[in-house]
Amino acid sequence: MKRFVLFSFLVLAMGGFSLAQIDREQVRKLVDTYKNAALKVKVIITYWSVFGGQESSKEETKYEVMGTVIDKNGTIVTSAFAVDPSKLFQRLFSEEGGYQMKSELKEIKIILPDNKEVEGKIVLRDDKLDLVFLRPKSPPQDGQFNSVDLDNSTEPQILDEVISIQRMDEDVDRTIFVALSRIGGIITKPRLYYLSMDMLEPGTPVFSLDGKLVGLNTVRVTETEGSSYRFFSTATSSPVSSVILPAKTIKESAAQIKE
Repeated sequence: MKRFVLFSFLVLAMGGFSLAQIDREQVRKLVDTYKNAALKVKVIITYWSVFGGQESSKEETKYEVMGTVIDKNGTIVTSAFAVDPSKLFQRLFSEEGGYQMKSELKEIKIILPDNKEVEGKIVLRDDKLDLVFLRPKSPPQDGQFNSVDLDNSTEPQILDEVISIQRMDEDVDRTIFVALSRIGGIITKPRLYYLSMDMLEPGTPVFSLDGKLVGLNTVRVTETEGSSYRFFSTATSSPVSSVILPAKTIKESAAQIKE
Protein backbone atom coordinates (compact mmCIF):
# COMPACT_ATOMS: atom_id res chain seq x y z
CA MET A 1 0.00 0.00 0.00
CA LYS A 2 2.82 2.37 0.92
CA ARG A 3 4.50 1.65 -2.39
CA PHE A 4 1.28 2.42 -4.28
CA VAL A 5 0.85 5.73 -2.43
CA LEU A 6 4.48 6.64 -3.10
CA PHE A 7 4.13 5.72 -6.78
CA SER A 8 0.95 7.80 -7.11
CA PHE A 9 2.67 10.74 -5.46
CA LEU A 10 5.62 10.49 -7.84
CA VAL A 11 3.34 10.35 -10.88
CA LEU A 12 1.41 13.41 -9.72
CA ALA A 13 4.62 15.23 -8.85
CA MET A 14 6.12 14.49 -12.26
CA GLY A 15 2.93 15.64 -13.97
CA GLY A 16 2.87 18.86 -11.97
CA PHE A 17 6.52 19.50 -12.62
CA SER A 18 6.00 18.96 -16.35
CA LEU A 19 3.05 21.35 -16.50
CA ALA A 20 5.06 23.95 -14.62
CA GLN A 21 7.75 23.81 -17.28
CA ILE A 22 5.41 24.54 -20.20
CA ASP A 23 5.86 27.94 -21.76
CA ARG A 24 2.20 28.90 -21.95
CA GLU A 25 2.85 31.97 -24.07
CA GLN A 26 4.74 29.85 -26.59
CA VAL A 27 1.85 27.38 -26.76
CA ARG A 28 -0.69 30.19 -27.17
CA LYS A 29 1.40 31.56 -30.04
CA LEU A 30 1.45 28.11 -31.63
CA VAL A 31 -2.34 27.85 -31.37
CA ASP A 32 -2.82 31.36 -32.76
CA THR A 33 -0.55 30.51 -35.72
CA TYR A 34 -2.25 27.24 -36.68
CA LYS A 35 -5.82 27.44 -35.37
CA ASN A 36 -7.19 28.47 -38.78
CA ALA A 37 -5.50 25.48 -40.38
CA ALA A 38 -7.71 23.21 -38.26
CA LEU A 39 -11.12 23.28 -39.94
CA LYS A 40 -14.36 21.38 -39.94
CA VAL A 41 -15.49 19.57 -43.09
CA LYS A 42 -19.21 18.98 -43.65
CA VAL A 43 -20.12 15.65 -45.23
CA ILE A 44 -23.50 14.78 -46.76
CA ILE A 45 -23.69 11.09 -47.60
CA THR A 46 -26.24 8.37 -48.32
CA TYR A 47 -25.95 4.91 -46.74
CA TRP A 48 -27.71 1.63 -47.46
CA SER A 49 -26.99 -2.05 -47.01
CA VAL A 50 -27.36 -5.17 -49.12
CA PHE A 51 -28.03 -8.56 -47.57
CA GLY A 52 -29.17 -11.70 -49.34
CA GLY A 53 -29.58 -9.73 -52.55
CA GLN A 54 -32.02 -7.32 -50.91
CA GLU A 55 -31.27 -3.62 -50.56
CA SER A 56 -32.34 -1.65 -47.52
CA SER A 57 -33.86 1.80 -47.84
CA LYS A 58 -31.35 4.60 -48.42
CA GLU A 59 -30.71 7.06 -45.63
CA GLU A 60 -29.07 10.45 -46.10
CA THR A 61 -27.05 11.81 -43.20
CA LYS A 62 -24.99 14.92 -42.52
CA TYR A 63 -22.08 15.35 -40.13
CA GLU A 64 -18.85 17.27 -39.64
CA VAL A 65 -15.30 15.93 -39.34
CA MET A 66 -11.96 17.52 -38.51
CA GLY A 67 -9.54 18.40 -41.32
CA THR A 68 -6.12 20.02 -41.56
CA VAL A 69 -5.07 22.47 -44.27
CA ILE A 70 -1.64 21.52 -45.68
CA ASP A 71 -1.04 24.20 -48.33
CA LYS A 72 -2.12 27.67 -49.45
CA ASN A 73 -4.28 26.16 -52.21
CA GLY A 74 -6.65 24.93 -49.53
CA THR A 75 -5.72 21.24 -49.76
CA ILE A 76 -7.15 19.56 -46.68
CA VAL A 77 -6.23 16.16 -45.30
CA THR A 78 -8.55 14.21 -43.04
CA SER A 79 -9.39 10.66 -42.04
CA ALA A 80 -10.98 8.44 -44.69
CA PHE A 81 -12.81 6.58 -41.93
CA ALA A 82 -14.25 9.85 -40.59
CA VAL A 83 -15.49 10.93 -44.03
CA ASP A 84 -17.06 7.58 -44.91
CA PRO A 85 -17.07 4.88 -42.19
CA SER A 86 -18.89 2.44 -44.48
CA LYS A 87 -15.70 1.69 -46.42
CA LEU A 88 -14.04 0.35 -43.31
CA PHE A 89 -17.14 -1.43 -42.05
CA GLN A 90 -17.38 -3.17 -45.41
CA ARG A 91 -13.86 -4.52 -44.89
CA LEU A 92 -14.68 -5.58 -41.33
CA PHE A 93 -17.84 -7.47 -42.23
CA SER A 94 -17.16 -8.51 -45.83
CA GLU A 95 -17.38 -12.20 -44.90
CA GLU A 96 -20.54 -11.97 -42.82
CA GLY A 97 -22.92 -13.96 -45.02
CA GLY A 98 -22.73 -11.67 -48.03
CA TYR A 99 -23.56 -8.52 -46.07
CA GLN A 100 -22.55 -5.33 -47.87
CA MET A 101 -22.63 -1.72 -46.76
CA LYS A 102 -22.91 0.86 -49.52
CA SER A 103 -22.51 4.62 -49.60
CA GLU A 104 -22.69 7.55 -51.99
CA LEU A 105 -21.04 10.85 -51.17
CA LYS A 106 -23.50 13.59 -52.06
CA GLU A 107 -21.65 16.71 -51.01
CA ILE A 108 -18.56 17.80 -49.12
CA LYS A 109 -17.97 21.35 -47.89
CA ILE A 110 -15.06 23.11 -46.22
CA ILE A 111 -16.17 25.28 -43.30
CA LEU A 112 -13.95 28.35 -42.96
CA PRO A 113 -13.09 29.96 -39.59
CA ASP A 114 -15.89 32.53 -40.11
CA ASN A 115 -18.33 29.60 -40.68
CA LYS A 116 -18.69 30.33 -44.38
CA GLU A 117 -18.94 27.14 -46.44
CA VAL A 118 -16.89 26.38 -49.56
CA GLU A 119 -17.77 23.55 -51.95
CA GLY A 120 -15.08 20.91 -51.91
CA LYS A 121 -14.02 17.89 -53.94
CA ILE A 122 -11.98 14.80 -53.08
CA VAL A 123 -8.71 14.75 -55.03
CA LEU A 124 -7.09 11.67 -53.49
CA ARG A 125 -8.10 8.79 -51.24
CA ASP A 126 -5.42 6.67 -49.58
CA ASP A 127 -7.30 3.98 -47.67
CA LYS A 128 -4.12 2.18 -46.65
CA LEU A 129 -3.15 5.23 -44.59
CA ASP A 130 -6.74 6.23 -43.73
CA LEU A 131 -6.35 9.55 -45.56
CA VAL A 132 -8.59 11.65 -47.78
CA PHE A 133 -7.38 14.83 -49.47
CA LEU A 134 -9.83 17.45 -50.69
CA ARG A 135 -9.68 20.89 -52.23
CA PRO A 136 -12.10 23.74 -52.94
CA LYS A 137 -13.93 23.31 -56.24
CA SER A 138 -13.11 26.91 -57.13
CA PRO A 139 -9.61 28.43 -56.81
CA PRO A 140 -9.29 30.05 -53.37
CA GLN A 141 -8.70 33.74 -52.87
CA ASP A 142 -5.24 34.89 -51.83
CA GLY A 143 -4.79 34.38 -48.11
CA GLN A 144 -8.09 32.52 -47.76
CA PHE A 145 -6.40 29.50 -46.16
CA ASN A 146 -3.81 29.19 -43.42
CA SER A 147 -1.87 25.94 -43.47
CA VAL A 148 0.47 23.76 -41.46
CA ASP A 149 3.95 23.13 -42.82
CA LEU A 150 4.57 19.45 -43.56
CA ASP A 151 8.28 20.17 -43.90
CA ASN A 152 8.50 21.72 -40.44
CA SER A 153 7.95 18.43 -38.64
CA THR A 154 9.41 16.45 -35.78
CA GLU A 155 9.65 12.87 -34.52
CA PRO A 156 8.71 12.79 -30.83
CA GLN A 157 9.90 10.24 -28.30
CA ILE A 158 8.04 8.30 -25.61
CA LEU A 159 6.45 10.63 -23.00
CA ASP A 160 7.11 13.78 -25.05
CA GLU A 161 4.31 16.30 -24.62
CA VAL A 162 2.23 17.23 -27.64
CA ILE A 163 -0.53 19.71 -28.42
CA SER A 164 -3.61 19.00 -30.53
CA ILE A 165 -5.85 21.68 -32.05
CA GLN A 166 -9.47 20.72 -32.65
CA ARG A 167 -12.74 22.46 -33.36
CA MET A 168 -15.86 21.72 -31.39
CA ASP A 169 -19.33 21.17 -32.82
CA GLU A 170 -21.58 23.65 -34.59
CA ASP A 171 -23.76 24.18 -31.51
CA VAL A 172 -20.79 25.85 -29.77
CA ASP A 173 -19.78 27.82 -32.87
CA ARG A 174 -16.96 25.40 -33.76
CA THR A 175 -14.82 26.87 -30.99
CA ILE A 176 -11.13 25.97 -30.95
CA PHE A 177 -10.28 23.34 -28.34
CA VAL A 178 -6.65 22.69 -27.39
CA ALA A 179 -5.51 19.54 -25.61
CA LEU A 180 -2.19 18.71 -24.00
CA SER A 181 -1.16 15.06 -24.11
CA ARG A 182 1.87 12.80 -24.23
CA ILE A 183 3.21 10.20 -26.63
CA GLY A 184 2.38 6.92 -24.94
CA GLY A 185 3.80 4.55 -27.53
CA ILE A 186 5.54 4.32 -30.91
CA ILE A 187 4.73 1.71 -33.56
CA THR A 188 7.54 1.08 -36.05
CA LYS A 189 6.17 -1.77 -38.21
CA PRO A 190 4.83 -1.98 -40.81
CA ARG A 191 5.08 1.81 -40.68
CA LEU A 192 5.67 4.52 -38.13
CA TYR A 193 2.77 5.63 -35.93
CA TYR A 194 2.62 7.53 -32.65
CA LEU A 195 0.12 6.74 -29.91
CA SER A 196 -1.34 9.57 -27.90
CA MET A 197 -2.29 8.93 -24.28
CA ASP A 198 -5.60 10.65 -25.03
CA MET A 199 -8.21 9.84 -27.67
CA LEU A 200 -8.26 12.49 -30.40
CA GLU A 201 -10.78 13.10 -33.14
CA PRO A 202 -9.63 11.71 -36.51
CA GLY A 203 -8.30 14.50 -38.75
CA THR A 204 -6.84 16.49 -35.85
CA PRO A 205 -3.33 18.00 -36.25
CA VAL A 206 -0.81 17.29 -33.49
CA PHE A 207 2.21 19.49 -32.70
CA SER A 208 5.24 19.46 -30.46
CA LEU A 209 5.44 22.19 -27.85
CA ASP A 210 7.97 24.10 -29.96
CA GLY A 211 5.48 24.37 -32.84
CA LYS A 212 6.62 21.58 -35.15
CA LEU A 213 4.06 19.30 -36.75
CA VAL A 214 4.01 15.73 -35.44
CA GLY A 215 1.25 14.49 -37.72
CA LEU A 216 -2.46 13.84 -38.12
CA ASN A 217 -4.69 11.69 -35.98
CA THR A 218 -6.12 8.77 -37.97
CA VAL A 219 -7.67 5.32 -37.51
CA ARG A 220 -5.58 2.20 -38.06
CA VAL A 221 -6.93 -1.25 -38.93
CA THR A 222 -4.85 -4.42 -39.24
CA GLU A 223 -5.52 -7.65 -41.06
CA THR A 224 -5.36 -10.86 -39.07
CA GLU A 225 -5.26 -14.49 -40.15
CA GLY A 226 -8.36 -15.63 -41.99
CA SER A 227 -8.74 -12.29 -43.77
CA SER A 228 -10.77 -10.84 -40.94
CA TYR A 229 -10.08 -7.36 -39.62
CA ARG A 230 -9.94 -5.74 -36.24
CA PHE A 231 -9.39 -2.19 -35.09
CA PHE A 232 -6.00 -1.51 -33.56
CA SER A 233 -6.29 -0.76 -29.87
CA THR A 234 -3.97 1.56 -27.93
CA ALA A 235 -3.46 0.01 -24.52
CA THR A 236 -7.17 -0.79 -24.09
CA SER A 237 -9.62 -3.43 -25.29
CA SER A 238 -11.71 -0.84 -27.12
CA PRO A 239 -12.52 -1.93 -30.69
CA VAL A 240 -11.89 1.60 -32.00
CA SER A 241 -8.85 3.71 -31.18
CA SER A 242 -6.57 6.21 -32.83
CA VAL A 243 -3.00 6.68 -34.00
CA ILE A 244 -1.00 9.68 -35.15
CA LEU A 245 0.31 9.37 -38.71
CA PRO A 246 3.64 11.23 -39.08
CA ALA A 247 3.81 14.42 -41.17
CA LYS A 248 6.48 12.86 -43.40
CA THR A 249 4.15 10.01 -44.38
CA ILE A 250 1.31 12.45 -45.10
CA LYS A 251 3.62 14.45 -47.37
CA GLU A 252 4.56 11.31 -49.31
CA SER A 253 0.91 10.45 -49.78
CA ALA A 254 0.00 14.01 -50.84
CA ALA A 255 2.63 13.83 -53.59
CA GLN A 256 0.24 11.50 -55.45
CA ILE A 257 -2.30 14.28 -56.00
CA LYS A 258 -2.60 15.11 -59.68
CA GLU A 259 -2.54 18.82 -60.35
